[in-house]
Amino acid sequence: MNAYQRALQAIQQLNDPELLKAYQEYATRLESVLSTDELDTYAGFQQRDGVNPRPEEQIVTEKVATDPEIGRLYQQYLNRLSASKVTGDMVR
Repeated sequence: MNAYQRALQAIQQLNDPELLKAYQEYATRLESVLSTDELDTYAGFQQRDGVNPRPEEQIVTEKVATDPEIGRLYQQYLNRLSASKVTGDMVR
């Protein structure tokens, strides 16, 4: 189970179907674009700071950046997260 699947389990506990749907769409898109190893690399990047990729993260972050659908789905998730009363650190 990768970090995105664990986050989905955590979000399910929040009882917010719209937030769950938004994150699930984002995670599904990531899983369709990135390999298992790339998912782990990208999750580490996001959990660390999400700003300054290490050399081994650079290729993965560029791959994510070139997919406009990932960016759109992530923004949709962030919008829903900010509209809810939940803080986002655990599910960034």
